[in-house]
Formats: sequence, structure tokens, C-alpha cells
Amino acid sequence: MSQYKVRNWSQYNESLKKRGSLSLWVSEDAVKKWQPQKDPHFIGAPQQYSDDAILCLMALKVVYKLPYRQLVGFVFSIFAFMKVIVKIPHFTTVAIRARALGKHFKRLSKATPTDLVFDSSGFKIYGEGEWKVRQHGKQMRRRWKKFHIGICPTTHEIIVAEVTELETADCEVGPRLLEKAPRSVKRVIGDGAYDTWECYKSAYERDQKLIVPPKSGAVFHEKEEPWQKARNDAICEIIGLGNNDEAMKFWKQLVGYHDRSLVETSISRFKGVFGPELFSKRIDSQEIELMLKASVLNEMTRQGMPKGVMV
Repeated sequence: MSQYKVRNWSQYNESLKKRGSLSLWVSEDAVKKWQPQKDPHFIGAPQQYSDDAILCLMALKVVYKLPYRQLVGFVFSIFAFMKVIVKIPHFTTVAIRARALGKHFKRLSKATPTDLVFDSSGFKIYGEGEWKVRQHGKQMRRRWKKFHIGICPTTHEIIVAEVTELETADCEVGPRLLEKAPRSVKRVIGDGAYDTWECYKSAYERDQKLIVPPKSGAVFHEKEEPWQKARNDAICEIIGLGNNDEAMKFWKQLVGYHDRSLVETSISRFKGVFGPELFSKRIDSQEIELMLKASVLNEMTRQGMPKGVMV
């Protein structure tokens, strides 16, 4: 088995310390933009706090895992120590305003990657804990949300994302993620769940190469449409290599399919930092929460990542 040794421990150690630094999440920019700019065309009572202020508060909430009331007290104490005189919003104001932050997460990263890796994972909304289920049995039906993401295998940033119900299949969301992807993307990697004509067609229309292992028993199509060529080529290559499990493994190595493991690592990092559960109860708030956490994780990732060398 391949083993990796981290070669940039000092830089990575500094990046981990920065993630907990208040100066990263409460920047001078956030304080300057705490009050919204006056809009002469706005009709109605003006808002007391800008979207940047709410984003700053919500970032602190998810990073330090604070309930809304403790969040307000935490921010009040920070500004008191900084000797900054600004008005702190009520915790209900923060919760309500957070639901309207969706427009800020239409683009999670400014990166222009050439490759994307897709996968999804479930996040628990409510239900009994694992210990209670083991001791007393399952009593209340658990509910989950499914978070579909596409990451850049080079920078490890989350580039595109979508939140759905647990029952939504990955292949249904694949074309929508491809549509959201930057035009710079030329190669997309996914597991067998994305092996559908809709995914291949969406990738073809955007001049992207979709790398997905064909399902067991996949058949070569004689009368192929242009978007079916990529799948037919993959089937022919696997048949040429022996058309068995070893051939599939070798094909995955040849096309670089194993980069897909990086998205699984990203999901594991996501749950390790923020946990596998959502604190929001409303459906619209749950989507904003996951997008916010993805944006915060990207900021953490940009501070520095470990660079391993195979030994």
C-alpha cells in the first residue's frame, strides 16, 4: 500500500492555527461594511446591518459551533475587546437574515479549474442518536439532506454544490452541477452513479470529458450519438484490457479515475470540521447552512494544505 509523508509541516501547522484566528473571520473589511450602504432607490425601512455583517456572524457560528444567543454574546465581547463601537443584531435577526444569503453562494470559489470530481454525502437533520437507537431501538424516522459537491483536485476547493433530499439520485444532479461548473473545466470524474446518458450529454454539450466507470454488463452501442462516444470508448478499452475486474482496475489507473478519492477526503474533512448534522430546521435555511459551511471550508483550505510525498 502506498504511504505519504507530509513535507510542509511548518506551513501546514501555521495554516491550522490561522483557521482558529478571529482575525480571519472578523476582518477589518467586515467591520467597515457592518452598516449597509444607503440605496436611494430602496423602498421601505432601511436595514440596520449589511449582508457582510450577517455573513461574518454566521461564519463565526459554524466555525466555533455557537448557538445563536451565545453567538451574539461572543461577538459583543470581541468588539468590546477591540474597542469597536457597532450595534450587534438580535439573535432572531441573524437567523432570519441568514435565510436570504443564498445569492452570496452562487459561486463558492473564484478558481478556474480544468478538472472537477463529483460525489455526494448525507447530513442528518433530526433523529435519535446512535447510542439511543442501539439501546432502545429506532422510534422516530430519521431525516437527511444530501449534499452534492464538485471539487478541484488540485486546490481541494469546493467549486460547485447543490442540496437535495436524500432520495434524489446523483445522476439527476450531475447535469445541474455540470451546468454550474466554470467554462474552464474540461474533465469531470465521478463514480458509477453518474453513468447515465443525461450526464454524458450534458458533458458533451459543454465540451467536457466525463470519466465514469461503465456499469457491470454495459453494452457497446452500434448506432451512437455524439455524446455516447465517450462511454463506448470506455467500454472498448476495458474489453481490450481483458474485460474483467483486473481490466477495470487497470483502466481506472490509465484514465486517472482514482483522483475521485480526493472528493471523499473533502467530504470527510467537511464532516470532521462541522459535524455530520445540521442545526437549521427550515428547508431553505438548511441549504444556506451547507453552502455557508462549504464557503468557510474553502477559506480554511486556502490558508494551506498538507503536501504529501509518496515514500
